[in-house]
Amino acid sequence: MTVMEQRGAYRPAPPPAWQLRTDPAPLLPEAEPYRVLGTDAARKADPELLLRLHGELVRGRRYNTQATALTKQGRLAVYPSSTGQEACEIAAALALREQDWLFPSYRDTLAAVARGLDPVAALTLLRGDWHTGYDPREHRIAPCAPPWPPSSRTPSVSPTPPA
Repeated sequence: MTVMEQRGAYRPAPPPAWQLRTDPAPLLPEAEPYRVLGTDAARKADPELLLRLHGELVRGRRYNTQATALTKQGRLAVYPSSTGQEACEIAAALALREQDWLFPSYRDTLAAVARGLDPVAALTLLRGDWHTGYDPREHRIAPCAPPWPPSSRTPSVSPTPPA
């Protein structure tokens, strides 16, 4: 007798047949995408800010490529690339004020670098070291809290049970 043959076993229903979406409700708020280029908003934008944003995007794409190569060579323990998401990370980091803190997730390395962190220091934790490679208070960037389990080189802290 298999598990599926047992009395009370979960038996998933077959998936519904695929159907073309026919309801008139739009998937987006507007039929046309929001555009900035070629509008008054683009003409009013600070040219220096636009150049910095573009430079950070180019650097971010190159950084992702290089860090991914280092991972494949075994020189980094892991690198969760953010290719295709660079603009979100960089824009969020540049929108912060000097006194604001950045709390990066595991794919937010580019945000930390855009905030002024040394690119090599940003990879220290991903290399498997026990420390972040930078002073969090100096840069106002909290240590990355990756979702994967700690490696044998990463210390874990457990509360001591009461005696």
